[in-house]
Amino acid sequence: MTPLIHSILKDFSSAMISTLIEGGAELDQRDRNGMSPLHHCVSEGKLESLSFLLEKGADPNVRDLDGVTCINLAKSSHGMYEFVELLLKYGADPTIKDKHGKTYLM
Repeated sequence: MTPLIHSILKDFSSAMISTLIEGGAELDQRDRNGMSPLHHCVSEGKLESLSFLLEKGADPNVRDLDGVTCINLAKSSHGMYEFVELLLKYGADPTIKDKHGKTYLM
């Protein structure tokens, strides 16, 4: 688990997360399971952290090892409409296919 992902999962303050980013933490670095910080924000229901990372420049189209984007992950979870809206606002592409050929729109 990367320090940035750990900080997000432990609900560290935005100031602490900013310090990590300013110190060189990669916004889109994936963990050993292929999940980026954004994937973890979506899977853990951390809308504020998701928004913060997107504002800092995280890639809304980053994929995990199966090609799943954050918008696909949000779709598979019930009640994640705010996450989908935020990801779309920052340029998430709903037409990106995962390795099984599925898109957000399917």
